[in-house]
Amino acid sequence: MQMQSSQQDDRQRKRSVPGPFSEVSELMSCPVTASPHSTVKEAVVVMARYALGAMPVVDAQRRLIGSISHQGIAIRASTGDKPVHELRVRDAMSSDVTSVSVSATVSDALSLMVQRRSSWLPVVTRDRLVVGMLALSDIVSKAASPRDSRGAWLETSYRPASRRS
Repeated sequence: MQMQSSQQDDRQRKRSVPGPFSEVSELMSCPVTASPHSTVKEAVVVMARYALGAMPVVDAQRRLIGSISHQGIAIRASTGDKPVHELRVRDAMSSDVTSVSVSATVSDALSLMVQRRSSWLPVVTRDRLVVGMLALSDIVSKAASPRDSRGAWLETSYRPASRRS
């Protein structure tokens, strides 16, 4: 009886490990967002609190309108015409932000991350409402199986060529 229970637990764990064709919604985290009207200082405090390098910017209806990052803030602060303490998120945000649909696969999200050279994507509904965030670290940490900490589905099928004498 004990052995059967252990086998069932093992099977259940295997099923709960997401794979490349799992939906993004299985891996996403709750979004931390910024308002375009907030100060840059407020955004930096939130990013520091949650250890974020960037976050989506949303309108009053929570629709995605851009993103703000440490890099964008640094560039705007050093090249802008306003003192840093007067900067608003709208002044330092980028409106060129790529998002992923809540029903997209993890594989689709990874492809977008590679194309855009991004380590995170806002997860949105068809109406562009931000419902989550997907970070590369979420994929890597949640993809690792309890029995295989390397995340077998992320591995490539690369095998070194055998030496010929």
